[in-house]
Amino acid sequence: MKIKLFTHTDLDGVGCSILLKRYYGKENIDCEFCEYDGFEHNINKFIDSGRYASYEYVYICDMSFGEDTAKRIDSLEALKRKLCLIDHHQTAIYLDKYEWATVEEYKKDSSRHCAMSLLYEHIIGTAKDAVQKMKISTPGVKSFIEIVRRYDTWEWYTKYEDEEPKIWDDLLYIYGKFTFMDIVLKRLEVFGQLLITTNEEFLLSIEERKRQEYIERKNSLLKTIKTNGFNVGVVFAERYISELGNELCKLNPDIDFVAMINMDGYVSYRTIRDDINLGEFSKLFGGGGHAKASGNQIKDEVILDLLQRLFQN
Repeated sequence: MKIKLFTHTDLDGVGCSILLKRYYGKENIDCEFCEYDGFEHNINKFIDSGRYASYEYVYICDMSFGEDTAKRIDSLEALKRKLCLIDHHQTAIYLDKYEWATVEEYKKDSSRHCAMSLLYEHIIGTAKDAVQKMKISTPGVKSFIEIVRRYDTWEWYTKYEDEEPKIWDDLLYIYGKFTFMDIVLKRLEVFGQLLITTNEEFLLSIEERKRQEYIERKNSLLKTIKTNGFNVGVVFAERYISELGNELCKLNPDIDFVAMINMDGYVSYRTIRDDINLGEFSKLFGGGGHAKASGNQIKDEVILDLLQRLFQN
């Protein structure tokens, strides 16, 4: 059995890979980690190549694409019957009309989904193999799904004051995706739960100190601009994006949200205000996301214009 997975690079996307490896067996999963920028192009290349024919199932988790690609997929019977798209972003709701897509932002209890929690519900609701279901229904796996959900929805901070989700996101950053997946899968298999080692506690303390220093430095470099009726704090940043955005908003109450630009030309937006929808804001520039967290790629022509201005006499 060969399973193809396209998923995001964050804790939620990595969690989807862990869940599918636990369910199908890690040797059966061909996982491709993707960033939002260029994802639609990559999916169309995958379709063009016809490689989907060699997989029993194709999963797309925590990612989405435009209507043209959706219509193309829906016209390909051989692809759509094996495809399962799972997403929880508000800006992808329009895909839920397709039989092969499940897009839900909220759970039945009104708490917010992450892709991993939605993938779990989908598998439990559709799988017929009771033994395989048991592999992802253990207390340890369910606990990890909730850890990922709380981190991705930021409920660890806004609702529960629970540091454990942030700890596991830090460990993902420290170990990298592939080592992190191996560690989580092994601990779930051997111990039935996720444990933090003494050595990891030491590494986490160092990482926390680095994070605080990084936030302080970026706060000192923050510039404020007015655009589309908003006061926006702008900074160049590569690390700790969610924590950085949240802290910069708290440290600078005069701004509506923060725009963090990385070296790849991607802008991440974060806000702590309830009256702003950043998902809609980023759609103005071809992006998407949630009300309080979204992003988009900067167009090449904008980058070229900026460089020309930068080196003008």
